[in-house]
Amino acid sequence: MAIGLRSVAGITLVEMMIVIAIVGLMVSVAVPNYLDWNRKYQLKDAVATLQSNISLARMTAINNNIQVAVTVTQATQAVPVTVTFTNNATAAVVIAPMNMVPGISLANAGGALVGAGIASPQDVVLTPMGRPLPFLSTPNGANNLCITPTGAGTGLVPACTGTPPAQALNFINANGLNYRITITASGKAAWGYSPTLAP
Repeated sequence: MAIGLRSVAGITLVEMMIVIAIVGLMVSVAVPNYLDWNRKYQLKDAVATLQSNISLARMTAINNNIQVAVTVTQATQAVPVTVTFTNNATAAVVIAPMNMVPGISLANAGGALVGAGIASPQDVVLTPMGRPLPFLSTPNGANNLCITPTGAGTGLVPACTGTPPAQALNFINANGLNYRITITASGKAAWGYSPTLAP
């Protein structure tokens, strides 16, 4: 008795090419969206971490009866932003330094970057009372940014005088997304998307 062989259907070359084309199309859409999301996440994470560290620096200043200097530095747009937390009198490190990922830059509200309208380093010096020193009293006061009383959270100006309502540290990513940390006259720090963060 002869046994018949069953034919097994396979995938044709045309079907395989269609599947590859569909997968390629999905990847070409998904990868740029993922990269944009990742850049936004990295910026939000860096700004939130810095805000938390500024609050910790404030508590360190109060608890140890010292002035703590928070210094944000970016020499050029090609190098990452670094932040140090030191005793303002002795330069001793009080909190471990922080390095932001490449692609995040110091900026002003208009999007001007380091070397193109914004200066570095910028600093905040927190007193034993937890309050920041006036802008021009810090080592890098002429580089600092503030939010003017009429700026509604967006009017950043250099070389602030007196005691404005809030100091600003503004950061931008490669997609032009702005996030800002504000430090109020009482020393409290908050962060948010810059057009919506009130002083």
